[in-house]
Amino acid sequence: MRSTLRRVLELLTWLDDQGTSLDQLTQLDLDRWLDEGSITRGDVRPFITWAERRGLASDLNVPPPRIAAPKTFIKEEERVQQLRRCLAAEDLPGIVRTVGELVLLFGFPYTRLLGLTT
Repeated sequence: MRSTLRRVLELLTWLDDQGTSLDQLTQLDLDRWLDEGSITRGDVRPFITWAERRGLASDLNVPPPRIAAPKTFIKEEERVQQLRRCLAAEDLPGIVRTVGELVLLFGFPYTRLLGLTT
């Protein structure tokens, strides 16, 4: 959240320096701003979506963040062993077991499972 707020402030400051406003921001300008900075500038995506929904900005697109491919993998035997533990270990909380099973069976990134509810 902190990074998002910082990037929004950077964008608004940049717009002010350019002598323009959010409602005048074009896709070309936004792309230029995104390209000129670090990859964290993409953190403005939720703000841009919010501003569009309220009519404060035109139709703009901030590409979704790229998710890096894993660099290390566990061996199949270890994955099966961990899956068996998730299925059978009653000493683990149910949510831990469920998330472990989904990650080990389907490869879901754990960050997608943080909002999982019963």
